[in-house]
Amino acid sequence: MFGAWAESIPDRLLAKLFPAELLEELGKSPNAHLLISPHGQLRGLPMHAIDLGDEDYLIEHWPVQYIPTLAMIKSPRAASATDRVLLMGCPATPQNPGELPGVPGEIDKLHSLWEAKRPGSVDNCIISFEGSPAQAGYPVSAWHKYQMLHFSCHGSFPPQQPFDAALFLGKDAVRATELFAVRLQTSLITLSACYLGKQADVVGPSGDEWIGIYIPMLYAGARRLLVRRPLDCFW
Repeated sequence: MFGAWAESIPDRLLAKLFPAELLEELGKSPNAHLLISPHGQLRGLPMHAIDLGDEDYLIEHWPVQYIPTLAMIKSPRAASATDRVLLMGCPATPQNPGELPGVPGEIDKLHSLWEAKRPGSVDNCIISFEGSPAQAGYPVSAWHKYQMLHFSCHGSFPPQQPFDAALFLGKDAVRATELFAVRLQTSLITLSACYLGKQADVVGPSGDEWIGIYIPMLYAGARRLLVRRPLDCFW
């Protein structure tokens, strides 16, 4: 299944990716879980399918998980003490007057689905053009009360300033930098917002990590993050 791709990896590159010392150490721990944070040209490559020799593939030895940065390994992940769900949408804002007409329907549909599973535990709101999460009763400081968060709105991602990536919710722009000061207990955050699935390359002395709005969300305590582009948004 992996043969054609695996054979394209030169032996010299394979020796750098998985030196004999590393494989020997992994061999001492048959129950090890291999975390891979690929950088540069290695991004997107299915390294779990690397052939260690004679069609002996990496994934057949150890479970493989890809993470955006190894700095996340020691980040605490508290179990959620709530089952509440927050669904928040905003079709248009002063910064982005172009309307996303599908937002209200998306929020209504999700509310119906979640309310059927968790009656009385689902909050939903549509932020007005000049409104804000705080005015609607759901400030950023209250997001820790929810196990699931869903946002359907405009987003922005300035490649040269990735931590200025933002969710546009009415007159407010909830920026990535703001989320570093938040503590969450969410099992899943879903972002139905333009651009926010992107990441910027940070090169030089600071390393080669993937930087985007999801980094502060994960640091804040989110266990999983799903990003999708709204059907009304084109980029």
